[in-house]
Amino acid sequence: MDPQVQTSFIPKKPVTAVYAGSSAPTGIFLLASVVIFLASLLAAGASFAYVQYLKQSITNKSASLERSKKAFEPAVIAELVRLNSRIKLGKEVVGAHLSASSIFTLLEQSTLESVRFREFAYEIDGAGKGIVGLEGEARTFSDVALQSDEFGKQHILKDVYFDDINTDQAGKVTFSVRASVDPAFLLYMNVSAVNQESL
Repeated sequence: MDPQVQTSFIPKKPVTAVYAGSSAPTGIFLLASVVIFLASLLAAGASFAYVQYLKQSITNKSASLERSKKAFEPAVIAELVRLNSRIKLGKEVVGAHLSASSIFTLLEQSTLESVRFREFAYEIDGAGKGIVGLEGEARTFSDVALQSDEFGKQHILKDVYFDDINTDQAGKVTFSVRASVDPAFLLYMNVSAVNQESL
């Protein structure tokens, strides 16, 4: 072995740390995480404050509503509710009420001068339809035919049926009529509206 060559495992120079990468990416990630954390804290704080604001607003509005309720008298409110239900019930009763007197007006307007009615019958069948029965007399058979045409022109009388056409001892023609009446025509509210329009 050569005496000049010294073999030693102890380094003669100070050891310096060598970093493989730079510190810039670690700093960006750290900064981004801090910003996100602060933003989430701020959002959580804002949410908490908004919830507290809503709770306080609900409490204030509930108190205001209670004060408003106390300002009205409960007895007056109960009376108004009862009056409202009576008015509704009255409208229902009037709306379903039938006025048979409107049939007389119809007969007055559509009966010929040469025809007269001796008997009048009115009934309501199971379906709520009005049925009119008439016994009448006319001067001639042609008057009966004209009366049939006149009733046929009416949209109110349905299923008009003339029957028992005969002559009596005085030479007058007797007959009977049966017809159904449009239910809408018999409703009191419709008759009342027509009467008000004619005034």
